[in-house]
Amino acid sequence: MKNRSLSFLPAVLTISLSTTCFPFNQVLGQEEKPKTTPVLLHVFTDFSQVFPEVEGNKNSGRSGIVVTHYRSGWGIGYARQRLDWRGDGASYRQAGWFGTYTIEPENSMTAHSIMTTKEFHLRSTELFRPCLEAGISFIDFKHDELVVTEYLDGSTSKRYEPSTSHVIGFDARFRAFLPISRAFAFEAALHANFNEVRSYSSFEFGFALGMVRPPKAKRSN
Repeated sequence: MKNRSLSFLPAVLTISLSTTCFPFNQVLGQEEKPKTTPVLLHVFTDFSQVFPEVEGNKNSGRSGIVVTHYRSGWGIGYARQRLDWRGDGASYRQAGWFGTYTIEPENSMTAHSIMTTKEFHLRSTELFRPCLEAGISFIDFKHDELVVTEYLDGSTSKRYEPSTSHVIGFDARFRAFLPISRAFAFEAALHANFNEVRSYSSFEFGFALGMVRPPKAKRSN
């Protein structure tokens, strides 16, 4: 009986050691991988130079929000940009209370883009993350149409009335992202939007605020 009871001791010791929380990895010199934030989120606003140039060309720049899974680099984003330019049609002089004024047709296009993003992490530095973006643009196109009104006395009046249509476009962008701190980054981008109303390209430069870089990794106890 004494020998039999002693024969159980190695098995009991093996089971008890395997079920304890003793940090064998630290004893063997194997450290657990530090935990880091899996998701980054930032808002951005960019100044934009749009090509080709057209008469009366103005744009609101590009702004939006991006959510990224840091380890894989994949993410999703939303962006908005509005363009205004002179429409097709003649200019007309109209009399008013304070004298005459000029009526001109105006066009505007607002693009709401939903994008898939892919960041590329460089091992040599955290201060530069190139990124590709592509997605669908839902475009609201407003354009002025000429309306001529004839009166009984033979006089006429001319005015432009806005009309709205909706089209789908394709949005593509290459972004150079420079997160100089945990919460602030500069970005520059080459961008193109293809649609049936007015396809255009642009160069953009701006900044991003939020969690643009993960905080320092924390090691689990």
